Amino acid sequence: MAVPASAAKEMLVDPKADEAAVLAAPYSCGLLAGLALAEPLADDELGGAYGVLVAPDSSSPLAAIAVYSRADTTRTSTGEVLTIMFRQDAARRLAAADHATVRDAAVAAVAPLLPGLADRVVDSRVTRWQEAMPYVPVGHAAAVRNYRTRLPAGSPVLLAGDYLGFPWSDSAAFNGLWAADRLIADHAGPAGVPSSEVASDAERR
Repeated sequence: MAVPASAAKEMLVDPKADEAAVLAAPYSCGLLAGLALAEPLADDELGGAYGVLVAPDSSSPLAAIAVYSRADTTRTSTGEVLTIMFRQDAARRLAAADHATVRDAAVAAVAPLLPGLADRVVDSRVTRWQEAMPYVPVGHAAAVRNYRTRLPAGSPVLLAGDYLGFPWSDSAAFNGLWAADRLIADHAGPAGVPSSEVASDAERR
């Protein structure tokens, strides 16, 4: 079951203690504004970088800025897209705001770095995630270890959501591999051979 924790809680009728412990992981919310420009940024704007991380102690409401034209050199379009990520406090404050309010907040926050930005924006999109990334509080790794090591053989449900690791693609891949390996082991025949292969071999004989 590779879904966010809240969805997993709704799907599990009676979660065991170890399941409940890993599903208790809190999440950050996400708020992104995509600002479309008619022309790419000039080479010297934003220092020529394809991404900007804003210092956590900054007064800015932003967490990061990504520049599409510099991240994808194979692009064929002549325009530009700036992806604006709000920091957590700002994302929660603006979570229920309408599209125009979020767009205007993004433009205002980036304007000190790109003067005149408001006149260059020709379109925009806003994306919200209520559960964007799981936090990893102290003790959570022990909860994950307990869940995996104490999971009974042949369990009908395996948890493989993002709350079992860090919120990155490599962690998601590891969770999927762990679940797949566990399923194979639980349904293996002699000497670790998957039961499906044992059945096929018997049919051939």
